[in-house]
Amino acid sequence: LLAISNKYQSKGIGTIFLKKLISKLNKKKTFSYITLETIDESAFIFYKIKFSFKVIGIKIRLFKNLKVLAKKLVW
Repeated sequence: LLAISNKYQSKGIGTIFLKKLISKLNKKKTFSYITLETIDESAFIFYKIKFSFKVIGIKIRLFKNLKVLAKKLVW
């Protein structure tokens, strides 16, 4: 699980983290996809627009619908 405190959002921390994570996973060549879940609309837009994650479904959790996204890793 990853969460950036509201205090530190929009400062590039999540972008740096995800770029490094995706780069490391691509180098290992052991994973084909990375998936995530989000309820937050701004996080959804961040993943979809900035990192080209695709919506693959919805997960229902106690009164909340989480959007499930995936990104194909390239190696």
